[in-house]
Amino acid sequence: MSTYRLQLHAGFTFADAEAVLPYLRALGIGDCYASPVFEARPGSMHGYDVTRHDRLNPELGGEEGFARLTAPAARAGDGIAVGYRAEPHGGRNDSQWWQDVLENGRASQYASYFDIDWNPLNPDMKDKLLLPILGSQYGEELEQSDSGVLVDGG
Repeated sequence: MSTYRLQLHAGFTFADAEAVLPYLRALGIGDCYASPVFEARPGSMHGYDVTRHDRLNPELGGEEGFARLTAPAARAGDGIAVGYRAEPHGGRNDSQWWQDVLENGRASQYASYFDIDWNPLNPDMKDKLLLPILGSQYGEELEQSDSGVLVDGG
């Protein structure tokens, strides 16, 4: 058996993935890797702009849609891999952990859970978190020249 990757987004939901499972099985595919599954910006066509790592994307069908997708695979002995699914730990989840890192930086008790370079080549950025966040598409930002760089020394 082989594995097939299902690219989920607002236009290809858990229900759509469920509908193609019989066809994939007929091709000899036993396992599916479904990604991304977490809540993303509304209307996202790629799903990687995750806004909540602790919630399945409601545009994909949410918890109910995910359960319907995985039930036939479980009955057939096949697998649906979705990668890391954050579950609450001690009353916190990874979205709250990330928020704590944003608020407390390297001093956050969760800082080691994320792949953050706290010692970059530029010594001025030591122990600082640089987030490349744009207000629109990169090309549009360049054309509009509305973007700037803000370095907070605090």
